[in-house]
Formats: sequence, C-alpha cells, structure tokens
Amino acid sequence: GADDIPGPVTWEPRPENSIFLKWPEPENPNGLILMYEIKYGSQVEDQRECVSRQEYRKYGGAKLNRLNPGNYTARIQATSLSGNGSWTDPVFFYVQAK
Repeated sequence: GADDIPGPVTWEPRPENSIFLKWPEPENPNGLILMYEIKYGSQVEDQRECVSRQEYRKYGGAKLNRLNPGNYTARIQATSLSGNGSWTDPVFFYVQAK
C-alpha cells in the first residue's frame, strides 16, 4: 500500500550494546507520516519502539539501546494520518558480547 516502507531495512552496530536501524520513507503516503513503530526481539518480536517522524528525519533511522547480546529480528511499520502501512520484511541483526 501507499504507506508501506519501500526498501530494505539495514542496520549498523553501535557501542554499548546498541544498534542503529535505517529504512527509506514511504514514497507517496496516503497522508502525513506521523511515526514509525519498530517491533523487535531475540526469541519473539515482543519489544516495541515508537519513533516520531521528526526523530526519523533528524537521524535517518532509530537507535535501539540496552540490548542483550544475541541474535535479533526487527520489523518496521509506518503510521500515517490515514492508517498503518504493512510491516517490513524482518531484518536480522546481532549484538556481540563484550
């Protein structure tokens, strides 16, 4: 749909058990994009992080902090004035033990 995030979600490791997720904005959203929701987790995607569009535009993505070492998946969904887009395909990332 129009509010779907078009491209791949990518990630970069950051210090202190955190990672940075990047994704492209929907190209022709149905309405103003309000926020992005990230679902992520190591066994199940049971943690959620909301990122306002202002934050996204400032940083070009979102940082996930205080992650325990291990393998994770994350998916992202855009929310516009007219509703939610589809969840992205999962991106797989890992946090290394110190």
